[in-house]
Amino acid sequence: MENSAEYFTLIELVKVLGGTSIVLVALITFIGKIWLNRIQIKDKARVDKQLKKLENSLNSKVNALKAKNETKVHVHKIQFEKEFSEYQELWKKAVYLDKILRSLIESSSDFDGYDKTLKEYYCSFNDLVDYNLNSHPFYHKSVHSSSASMMVYIQGFHSDLIKHKDYLNALGTELEDDFQEYNSDLFDKWLKELAREFGNEMIKLSGAIRERWQSMVLIENDL
Repeated sequence: MENSAEYFTLIELVKVLGGTSIVLVALITFIGKIWLNRIQIKDKARVDKQLKKLENSLNSKVNALKAKNETKVHVHKIQFEKEFSEYQELWKKAVYLDKILRSLIESSSDFDGYDKTLKEYYCSFNDLVDYNLNSHPFYHKSVHSSSASMMVYIQGFHSDLIKHKDYLNALGTELEDDFQEYNSDLFDKWLKELAREFGNEMIKLSGAIRERWQSMVLIENDL
């Protein structure tokens, strides 16, 4: 029985020590959590402060860039709209000149019709030349080069157009003998070829305008 009493005393001692250990562990864990929460709160406050400072710095730089580029972007938009409108008008006038040139083919056998159409042609041609000169500062060099090349090309054949008018006017008169070697059929073929080549020049102009416009759109998107 004595040994049994000592055994129960030992069990009670273990229970006491074991219970105390659990309490100590729980207490240490509780205190540790408090310290960890304090550290986390402190670190979070410090990080939040740094992030806020960084955010303010970035906003300040962004606002500065916006203010710096605002005028630049505005000027570019005006340039884009002005240049694009110039190209629209240039193309409109070129298309009309092409139409008149092809009308010369249809009226090449009649003096009155040819004379009237030829006057319209020169009026359209001169209008296009004047517009190209007046708008030169607003054109990109590639577009201006293409439009100028187109007009120089067709201008080189103006004397032939006038000569055919003189031929039609001389028919049935004593001046007809001056055109004995003149072949109106060859003129018709030549005029059709001229219209075809002018169409090719217009294709070049169209390509130059399209390339320039696309590059302007890319710049606009980048801004």
